[in-house]
Amino acid sequence: MPGRVCIVRHGYFPMDVRVRRETSALVAAGFEVDIVCLRLPGQPWRESVDGATIYRVPVSHRRGSQRQYIARYAASLLLCALTASALHLWRRYDIVQINTMPDLMVCAGLIPKLLGARIVLDIHDLMPELYISKFGATRHSLLTRLIILQEGASIALADLVITATEEFRRILIGRHGREDIAVIMNCPDASILPRRAPSSVARALASRGDTRFVLVSHGVIVERLGYDTAIQAVARLRQDIPGIELRIIGAGEYTTVLERLAADLGVSAHVHFLGYAPLDLIPDLVADADLGIVANKRDGFADLLLPTKLLEYAWLGKPAVVSRTPTIVRYFDDSMVSYFTPGDADELADRILTLYRHPDQRLALATNASRFFHRYSWDKEKARYRDLLLDLLKPGQELNRGTGSIGQEQPPGTPGLLKG
Repeated sequence: MPGRVCIVRHGYFPMDVRVRRETSALVAAGFEVDIVCLRLPGQPWRESVDGATIYRVPVSHRRGSQRQYIARYAASLLLCALTASALHLWRRYDIVQINTMPDLMVCAGLIPKLLGARIVLDIHDLMPELYISKFGATRHSLLTRLIILQEGASIALADLVITATEEFRRILIGRHGREDIAVIMNCPDASILPRRAPSSVARALASRGDTRFVLVSHGVIVERLGYDTAIQAVARLRQDIPGIELRIIGAGEYTTVLERLAADLGVSAHVHFLGYAPLDLIPDLVADADLGIVANKRDGFADLLLPTKLLEYAWLGKPAVVSRTPTIVRYFDDSMVSYFTPGDADELADRILTLYRHPDQRLALATNASRFFHRYSWDKEKARYRDLLLDLLKPGQELNRGTGSIGQEQPPGTPGLLKG
């Protein structure tokens, strides 16, 4: 047995996809894995899932005001720290991994660290940029500066820092000067999402035998992800594409606003809100969709994202119409997705109409987008992740954490695959 790992997350399991992938990778590698996380109503406080033991604390994760966020984070940090520390006294973990947000959750690993455990900090999102985007703060406000300080202090406490994209890594290095940050990307896991070939998907859709043209977009329902732009595009297209249908899969604070927008635009019959769905059901829910929609708006946070749903559409053989944002352009060129200007519903409608009229272009986009996985795959990412943690357990050995072996295989924008 390589060792014992405790993963701490201010979120729910097994709903958290990144934690689920990491847990599966560790269990497959022979690690014993415990997870300390939040508890949804009806979930047991302790259970075994996917070979790991889950310990849940009685805190919920709900969006709200700044004060509500701070209160929930504080309660979660206290209870997770107490739980992880008590478990460590019993289980003696070799590694405690903190999956953000918040970054300061790393304090939950302080007692285990003092007693010999190594700390891994997995930064899912950049808190300063998300705070600025969500609450309209400035980069120089007091709370923004405090969030940056806690981010830096959390990084300094960790023995190993990993994050989800090269863009996140570059910003963290520039902000805090620590260069040994690894990138483990959120690639689809074939054991959860079976891969589908674009040609077979196109044939299945061609034989559907109805006049529907189905658009799909999934994920948390928040304003910055541009679902309103997609609804506005549907309103512009209902005459040109009478069978148009937009499926929005997910839950979030912005759902009521979107439902009202669809009603005001007279397209409630064309826009369907399916609510939250676990990752396992996504393939079935998007199986008969003709196009994936990724409509992120431009801001300092969304510009940094490589949307997981875009990778999932490519993995499932679906063409996609996508907001042209800096990070996405680094990984997907114009032959792989159909780009539109973020927030421009007219341009989005034009792109959808063109692809509606040209099934051959839809197939070409889906086929080219699948090239992404020639270079990036969860098999490669999980091997890097596993090796990082194994290296962390080797006494007296300096960690191999640079981009040479556990970052990107080549810099983004390599000619012949990705547009720089």
